[in-house]
Amino acid sequence: MTWLASIAVAILSGLATMLAAGFVATLAVDWHRISSFEGNSGYFVVGLALVGLVGGVIVGFVVSRYLGHGFLKALGVSLAITGGCIGVIGGISRLLADVPPTLGGETVALAVEFRWPAGQPLPAADSTEWFLRLHSLTAGTLRTSRNGPLWREDARQEDGHWIVPGAVSLFTERGDRIIDVVPDSILKNGFKVPIGRSPKRSQLEWSEWLPRTTGPDGITYRFRVVPANQPLRTEAFGPFEVTTIAHWLGEVIYAGQPPMWTATAEFRIRHRGQPVVIQHRAVSTDATTATELANAVAAIDGPTPALMVQVGAEQGVGTCYLVVSGPAMPRVERVGPCGHPMQVAPLANDASARAEPALLPEGRFDRNSFGRSRYSLLANNVLDSETLTLRPYDSADQSQLIERLPPAGIAPDAQSFVRVEWDAETTGKIVVAVTRLDGGPRYRLPVDATRMRYFAIDHVDPAWVLHHFEWRHTAGRPDSLVPRAAFNPMPYRGTLSTDSDYREYRVGPALAGLRPALIDWLVTEFKAERVTNDEAAFTQEVKIGETVIHVSFSPDGESHVGVWMDRGPDTQLVAEIARRFDAALATYHFDTFIGRPPAE
Repeated sequence: MTWLASIAVAILSGLATMLAAGFVATLAVDWHRISSFEGNSGYFVVGLALVGLVGGVIVGFVVSRYLGHGFLKALGVSLAITGGCIGVIGGISRLLADVPPTLGGETVALAVEFRWPAGQPLPAADSTEWFLRLHSLTAGTLRTSRNGPLWREDARQEDGHWIVPGAVSLFTERGDRIIDVVPDSILKNGFKVPIGRSPKRSQLEWSEWLPRTTGPDGITYRFRVVPANQPLRTEAFGPFEVTTIAHWLGEVIYAGQPPMWTATAEFRIRHRGQPVVIQHRAVSTDATTATELANAVAAIDGPTPALMVQVGAEQGVGTCYLVVSGPAMPRVERVGPCGHPMQVAPLANDASARAEPALLPEGRFDRNSFGRSRYSLLANNVLDSETLTLRPYDSADQSQLIERLPPAGIAPDAQSFVRVEWDAETTGKIVVAVTRLDGGPRYRLPVDATRMRYFAIDHVDPAWVLHHFEWRHTAGRPDSLVPRAAFNPMPYRGTLSTDSDYREYRVGPALAGLRPALIDWLVTEFKAERVTNDEAAFTQEVKIGETVIHVSFSPDGESHVGVWMDRGPDTQLVAEIARRFDAALATYHFDTFIGRPPAE
């Protein structure tokens, strides 16, 4: 074969191998869940395609020179070799990947019920959620695992036995399936679930109670598989039934909170046994579409049971509807566009309403968000959960709104509410903005940061507002917010970061004397020992027992003193220091070292 023909075979072999390698690499992206973050999956596909190109060229050229005459024969042998190699590599990659099994074209969840012996109580409940954990056991090793919810709140009794249901996504075809429970104290042992590489249709029904011979704790289980398009869980709320259709189940950890279960799910709702159908009208059209599927559902537990339902969510925005129970049919009222997941802000003047998390994980029937206060803010409306009325307000004049801060109060007559905004005229300053629900203009009140003490804008809460301002009642007009003529300064307080493996307590605005004063306090209150004593250093160290505590001073910007530990599993000591030093700040003994220095 001529050199020119060999080069042609090499080029054609390389191009064909490049396409085949790119195709297999694209499949491998899904098999191994390679992230697209910063183009990782794209680089992976392109990289393997280039490897295929180079390999195909080399194989094609070598084969053509070895076989001699016969262009098509050389090309065919080259493609057979490279195709076989790609097939073997792709097959091994597929076998080693954690690919979820399917049934009827749908991924499946493993639904499980645990049954306790007759007369035996359930373990005591606390604020920590329970999880059903599914392991993949390969060659005697628990290779990987996933968590799903174990719904203690759904526990029921049958013939004296407590039964607790749960579910977890069947995330891989590989290995034996082992289930256990988190926390580990709930069950003494795990169980092997008899499901093959792919579930069978017969396993859509509940199995018998297993194992036939129980262990020392007497706990048994049964299981079934649930396709992703079928109901997984049904919860009752008054005359409503909310059914969850889960496509994926998992867990999520928000800063400062224990793990919680989450899901990618849709919901179907029934009212007095009949399906609830919503005539959905999207923002961009006047046409309506009947739908029974909801993206999110939240309970409104007032005198009349009601639900807040979101449908048509796309790119983080859906449309919310208020569904109110009636004697026969529910009343459905369109609220308007709302973020997905629904972000509900309580309107209240007490701290407890703001203390609860405002954003629950996705895929759950939300029973909490509307229960924190009578009034709630959602989708440019104020909802009264007692009268189930919606009051819209104009949001056009809110370009400086600090959206991450929840509302800072509501008027006694519930005709106005307070938010915190940046001052449009002065960088770094804030104002309190009052929105009226009677259609009147929004008005803003300045904040004197020197007299109205706050270190972080998160400290501007309802208690702070009512300490520095007051609601004035005038007959025939909505209550209005005005500055108090006089007030005592509030105690300074610090801020504490919420990550459990790294906590930092900050106090400010700090003057130069605050750090040595705080270290002296640590020596007195915690019997701390000084490790370093360089006032010019950014950080000084003290030891409390065997634990090193760093105390830093940052004079620039938001000047502050920071107290922190090296990252680790137990940083509770920083939280204890924060609690006790905030109490010390409330005595006003450290006011000399805190404040904003006079302008030069």
